Amino acid sequence: MLGCHITPTGLHLALLILWAAKSGIQTPASVPSAAPAFVAALAMYPLSYLEYTRLIRPSTLLEVYLLVLLLFRIPQARTLFLRYNEIAIAVFFMTSIVVMLIAWILETRNKTKDLKTPYKEYPPEATHGVWSWILFLWLNSLFLKGFRSLLSLDDLWQMPPELASEKLRDDTQAAWDRRCG
Repeated sequence: MLGCHITPTGLHLALLILWAAKSGIQTPASVPSAAPAFVAALAMYPLSYLEYTRLIRPSTLLEVYLLVLLLFRIPQARTLFLRYNEIAIAVFFMTSIVVMLIAWILETRNKTKDLKTPYKEYPPEATHGVWSWILFLWLNSLFLKGFRSLLSLDDLWQMPPELASEKLRDDTQAAWDRRCG
């Protein structure tokens, strides 16, 4: 995973240097847009590491950022190939898109098998990323199990402890007692 965050940083640094060195093909926004892209690529690894070690689900911020970045960069790569005779910038740019796509795929993967014991039993809803939530992909295994056989209560996932009715009842009663008591 480290390589997928160091490689974009190196590629963005190379792009920044190429844009600064090739003054003939620069636009007024070339270097000013390459510099924040380099800083963002530099910040991706620490953010990914912190979220990977402290959360039970993939990083929502990185998932959304990388997908939006990829969607905006694909037309930009096409323009670089068509507009300029300088192929080096276009190749580095396209390579950065491919590496960011790989980083996005790695960021969206489920972390259940890497979690410690108390968290391994959490339901897929709690351990899958934002795209799995939006598209309800976390339910696929349950649908497949229900298609193959009749579902029972044992087939359903256990509820996270913080959502158990006893805990919620106790929390509600404590809040009520503080307010009215």
